[in-house]
Parts: sequence; structure tokens; C-alpha cells
Amino acid sequence: MKSLDKVIKRIEEGFLDTPVEITLISTEFSIRRLIYITGVELRGGSLHLTTNKTNYASLLLDAVEEVHYYGPGSLVFITKKGATLTLRPAEDILKFE
Repeated sequence: MKSLDKVIKRIEEGFLDTPVEITLISTEFSIRRLIYITGVELRGGSLHLTTNKTNYASLLLDAVEEVHYYGPGSLVFITKKGATLTLRPAEDILKFE
């Protein structure tokens, strides 16, 4: 997996304080939501995304096999079981909806 410092830096530079589309796709289900990330940090073995003062999402890093960053567009986490978690800036998406 890419350096955690680089992953955190990419999130801080491309996804903080802006609408973000988060998509989780696995063999059993898929979820698509718009969130607003206000903070990111490493807590123990998890990547912790704060979405407001009381809500957060954590990604268990032991489950992640690969991380791909596609320019200013997408950050994709691929788990060892084949699920994908994608973060994309939602500003362009919202223009078309």
C-alpha cells in the first residue's frame, strides 16, 4: 500500500471541506453517498475521516490491499476481499444532477 502520509496528504489536498461522493462496492452490495469531510487522521490501525463534529467514518487499514490516486479526481481503496471504496470530489457530479 502507498505511504499513509501520501494518502492522508491526498485527502487533505483534494477532499477536505468540499462535497465528496463516497462509493463502496462489494460482492454483496453497493452504497453511494455524498459526505463533507472536515478532517482526516490516522488512529491506531484505521484511517479516520471526520464528517462533522459528531460523525466519522473509519477505514481499517489491515483490510486494504491497494490504494490508487487518479489525478485530482479519485482516490480508490481496494480491499483484500475485492471491495472498492472510492472518494471523488462531488462538485462536478452535482452540476449534472
